[in-house]
Amino acid sequence: MSYNFFKTICFFAILALACSCATIVSPTGGPVDNVPPKIISATPKDSTLNFSSQKIVLEFDEFVKLNNPSSQVMVNPFLKEKPVFSIKGKKVIITIKDTLKANTTYHVFWGDAIKDITEGNSSAIKEYVFSTGNTLDSCSVSGLATDAFTGVPSEKAKVLLLNEIKDFKDTTPVYVTNVDKTGSFKFKNIAPGKYYICAIEDNNSNYKFDLPDEKIAFLKDPIILSSEQQQKDSVNLLIFKEVNKIQKRLKTELFHYNSAFTAYRNPLNDPKIIFPDAESETVYFLNEKKDTLRFFVKNRTSKTLKYFLDDGEFKDTVEQTLNLRTGRRNFEKDTTFNLFSSAIKNKIPYNEVFTISSIIPIEKFDYSKIIFEKNKDTIPVVFEKTDSDGFQWKLATEITPEDSCKILFKKGAALNILGFGSDSTLFSFQAMKQEELGSLKITFNKASESPIIIQLKGKEKTYLINVAKGSAEAELINILPASYKASFIVDENEDGSWTTGEFDTLTQPEKIFIQSQAVLIKANWETKIDWNL
Repeated sequence: MSYNFFKTICFFAILALACSCATIVSPTGGPVDNVPPKIISATPKDSTLNFSSQKIVLEFDEFVKLNNPSSQVMVNPFLKEKPVFSIKGKKVIITIKDTLKANTTYHVFWGDAIKDITEGNSSAIKEYVFSTGNTLDSCSVSGLATDAFTGVPSEKAKVLLLNEIKDFKDTTPVYVTNVDKTGSFKFKNIAPGKYYICAIEDNNSNYKFDLPDEKIAFLKDPIILSSEQQQKDSVNLLIFKEVNKIQKRLKTELFHYNSAFTAYRNPLNDPKIIFPDAESETVYFLNEKKDTLRFFVKNRTSKTLKYFLDDGEFKDTVEQTLNLRTGRRNFEKDTTFNLFSSAIKNKIPYNEVFTISSIIPIEKFDYSKIIFEKNKDTIPVVFEKTDSDGFQWKLATEITPEDSCKILFKKGAALNILGFGSDSTLFSFQAMKQEELGSLKITFNKASESPIIIQLKGKEKTYLINVAKGSAEAELINILPASYKASFIVDENEDGSWTTGEFDTLTQPEKIFIQSQAVLIKANWETKIDWNL
């Protein structure tokens, strides 16, 4: 072998080794572009007077793209036919399709509809103004749209300005704008005049309140804008959904063996139910709100639940298959039912009773299969119904503070109305002393003109306090120590619950005030809150 040939072989071997060990790395880019595209020219110029063009050309300092302009572009006063946005290089061309009114100021807002093509940064300027007359209107209206019950800002409401409040149902608005992610809104360059303000979560995008499930808000009194009063700020719109008075069956579902429920939109008045199959031995129960029926078919050979409902003007026919499999559940064979206890983290306040419950009414207990141990002593146990249907039972044995208890339900200890026994379950709990609980005192700045419902909502438990009209304070004792969210309902119609609004009668929803900070309840401590009504 020649020396040159040997050198050649070594060269290619080293080259192959180097290639096999090399790591291919993508080239690194520069810093992320966070600079929004800027308008360097507008034709006609922004704030043009005596505007007569059908096109507006905006030129940016970089290439841009459109981001769903049909849903983001707003032109005020409202145009029935939206302008068309198109792209040509670094230019955005806005073509006006509708006829413009004389001596009118128009405000074009495009939100995030224009972005750069690299990082998707929205344009720095998001609006353009012009007038078909020789002056620019400068009145404005701003505010916040929030859910009337939760206080959460609306993210999808449209806010409308109308000539008459009755126009909300059948006439397009004069001005319209979207809320932002915080529920805030603002109208600019409005002409002086009288306007009624409304908001809507518009399910069919026609800017009219014409569907019963649309959430709305309104102010009964008009907003007056003039050369002396050009601004109206801090407008609070409380968005609510009206009660749909048309009765409707919402759904029917199986939830256990031969067990189903039917939920209705509104409470039933005096329902009469007929089962065409008398041999099905079906029993039913109406819940406390009277809007849900629960059915239990005792005949184990029945394959279908069928019933006819007559509730005055509302009639309904329901048919539900019983031998059904859904996901992991086999409703045809899964007959074991579980018991649930009222203990929270194995604790029971000293002033409460220990209860057990089931999703299927319990018919009786086999006490030979129940072992009750109190302070390590085994003693007899008795349960009593807390409701007429048997969904919940209370422990009748006396429990005193600091008692430590265990209850073992052996398999089949509880028998439900379908004839099946419960699964084996062990409950352990301790009765708490009063010193382990906390209390809450609320002082109002003045006597309440209406009853007030106070809700204290925690992760494990919710408390309700009903405060009579004319009260200046309220107190709740024996509260489990925890962090709670407090809300105050002004019960103006004195029906014991929150009532939504109604547009036809111009009735606002009942007011709810939500404590911004959590209420901390500590053991053996009285928490105090001052509240301005």
